[in-house]
Amino acid sequence: MKKGLKGLLLVLVLVLGVAVITGCEKKDTKSEETTKKEEKKEEKKNGLIGTWELSEDDFTMTMIFKDEQKGSYKVSEGKDSDESDFTYKKDDKKLTIVYGKDEDKLENVFTYTLKDNKLTLTTDTDDTYTLTRK
Repeated sequence: MKKGLKGLLLVLVLVLGVAVITGCEKKDTKSEETTKKEEKKEEKKNGLIGTWELSEDDFTMTMIFKDEQKGSYKVSEGKDSDESDFTYKKDDKKLTIVYGKDEDKLENVFTYTLKDNKLTLTTDTDDTYTLTRK
């Protein structure tokens, strides 16, 4: 009789253990999904996504970063202007912007910071550009 109770107790403990582990996994997955959605929402609100502008004297540069790692820019100085689309990727504090296609492709890598609606881009030669969120 004692062997039967021990066996039953062991089975109950195993079933309870599996139920607890399975329940926790689902909760963690939902938690991770929620966190990712919240991070994406925060990125849209306070992150790179949006319109940024740098204006000095008769020089104006406007950059628009979109969700799909695509964007566009427009630069004007006096009567001259240029505009184009670009793709971008970011990781840690590096931002890579790729303009043009094929043999005309140009890639710029910046160190970037976001603070108080300011986007600061710094090149590897320490040229710095500070754009303001619009």
